[in-house]
Amino acid sequence: MRLLYGTTNPGKLNSMRSILKPIGIDVIGLNEMNKELPYVAEDGKEPVDNARQKSLAYYKTFGIPVFSLDSGLYYIDEPDLNQPGTYVRRYTGIDMNDDQLLDHYKEVARSNGGTIKVQYINGLSLVVDENTIHEYQGEGISYKPFLLTNKSHKKFVPGFPLDSISVELESGKYFYDIEGSSNDDLKRTKALQSFFIKNLGLLNIK
Repeated sequence: MRLLYGTTNPGKLNSMRSILKPIGIDVIGLNEMNKELPYVAEDGKEPVDNARQKSLAYYKTFGIPVFSLDSGLYYIDEPDLNQPGTYVRRYTGIDMNDDQLLDHYKEVARSNGGTIKVQYINGLSLVVDENTIHEYQGEGISYKPFLLTNKSHKKFVPGFPLDSISVELESGKYFYDIEGSSNDDLKRTKALQSFFIKNLGLLNIK
């Protein structure tokens, strides 16, 4: 089965392809479509609101089943800080590129003593047709709390700038230095696969 993933981010596209290929889903990205992309405001209060805006807009444009995944970044135990939420890249009032995004959150961590505890909450919207929309937001497809640090890892992947300053809470290691898939990665992969298996009537391929 072929699904359109509502993203132009090559890193996100490759990641989702590897997650959904084992259950028989061929994921294509927006860059593979031959129409102009519609404008999407992405002004929702929750990640799932933005995911819905994108998936509906892309379905209306291309007329094929499409899903979108959106994230919100939240500071944990920091009630006095203005939460990025769904405005991760637009937190400063501009649409930050990878370098600007990295520099900004390094400064937030530095101002907090060198690290700050955060969590990504993910929302997912799948539009099968005009009358069939499936959505989910919650812990299952989200990330467990971790730290952002003001010191960058030597590894940098375009599209995922904050991964270079992401540190596991328990071990204090950069995620890039942890070998193999973490239990958190496996949990999220399983939850994403289960969402599509359930809502598309797929056989559960193990």
